[in-house]
Amino acid sequence: DPMRAQATATAKAVQNSVAPLRSGDFVLDTSTFNVYRIAGGAPVYVSSWAPFGGPKPLRLLTSQQIAALPRFPTDGTFLLAAGSGAVYRVAGGAPVYVSSWAPFGGVRPTVVVDGAVIDRAGSGGVFDHLRYRPADGTGLLAEPGRRIYRIVRGAPISQGILAPGVVAGGLLVVNQDVVSKAGTGGRFNHLAAPPIPTPTPTATATRTPTPSPTATRTPTPSPTPTPTPSEATTSTPSARPRVATSPTGSDSSDGSPSSLASAGVGPQQGGTSPEISRVPPDSEPLGE
Repeated sequence: DPMRAQATATAKAVQNSVAPLRSGDFVLDTSTFNVYRIAGGAPVYVSSWAPFGGPKPLRLLTSQQIAALPRFPTDGTFLLAAGSGAVYRVAGGAPVYVSSWAPFGGVRPTVVVDGAVIDRAGSGGVFDHLRYRPADGTGLLAEPGRRIYRIVRGAPISQGILAPGVVAGGLLVVNQDVVSKAGTGGRFNHLAAPPIPTPTPTATATRTPTPSPTATRTPTPSPTPTPTPSEATTSTPSARPRVATSPTGSDSSDGSPSSLASAGVGPQQGGTSPEISRVPPDSEPLGE
């Protein structure tokens, strides 16, 4: 009966529209006709049915209902890329490659997704329901080794080793070899390579050059000029004045006072002394 078949299909559509969404459900945006697969509560875009073996049953959701879903899958969700078969674990909204199941205690349930959404994660539009690299601050516990990392600008930065017996609260277990190969290309590029630490310069004792002593020139004292002895002014003593002799030409003076007096030399009695007649030294005595 066509009417019954239509009623049954309508009833199933109504039932599906109100039933809780589960990981693995395919949904159709009734406005854009884009198809998504629910993984960890978020809608992950489906670009082709080929990886899933053809069309699958769909849940009908409006654009507003899809927008109300979590933007990224829950951290810890395992995704299997259709086509390549590579497994990823969501950490900080990004797919981090899983190289081995050993750190997780064996094989875990996965949600098969279109491999294109892994490669083009974070590129915009319908591919923005996965980040390309984990959000800053995401905590990772790399096994084996129990080494802790924090994501800074997409790169895992080592924070030390978790002590044995301590519960790794808030940390997502990942493979240590995947962290070690971060940024090396391909599947490992969903973690950026950590920056190379800058070596701390060694403090080198700087020798302060000792200033060489400046040769101090001892000023040479100027030679004290030896005074040139001035020529002594030699005064030629005046010639001894000659005493005028008697007109007779004879020298009757014997040097006695009486003779001197009679000759007019010396004080005279009763009067002033007559002047002594001096003869110029270069002239001849009179009368000679």
